[in-house]
Amino acid sequence: MADPSTTRRSFFGIGGAALLCTIGGEQVAVDSPQALQHADAVAARVSRPKFAAAASVPQIQPQPGGIRREYWIQAETRPWDITPTRRDEWHNRRLSGRNRYRAFIYREMTPGFAEYKNPVTIPGPTLVAEVGDVLVVHFRNADRRRG
Repeated sequence: MADPSTTRRSFFGIGGAALLCTIGGEQVAVDSPQALQHADAVAARVSRPKFAAAASVPQIQPQPGGIRREYWIQAETRPWDITPTRRDEWHNRRLSGRNRYRAFIYREMTPGFAEYKNPVTIPGPTLVAEVGDVLVVHFRNADRRRG
């Protein structure tokens, strides 16, 4: 895990310096964790440029007999026990040492990321499609860690 004192956002506070930036026409000082949250909120309110919609991926139609399959996948991190029982089941031995790590988990969600559809999986849910189908994956990085 990264040392919290050396994350990419923490360097603003080194030496008492602050970053002053303009986001969507509003000047924002970035000199504390609360100010970073404010800057993120301001950035979320900025509308996308008109050309962004034109630059989006065109709608691809399925081949005859195929269908459009959409998946909504959310990535997060969480502490994960590599061996929940702390036993090597092949050799029937107790395991010592570090067992918990920060892991990237992937959740299949209902459309619009409304709610969880299935339990957490590592490496991630299986996406199923057949020849002629169009597979559309909506992916959201919901990791709350910064840095």
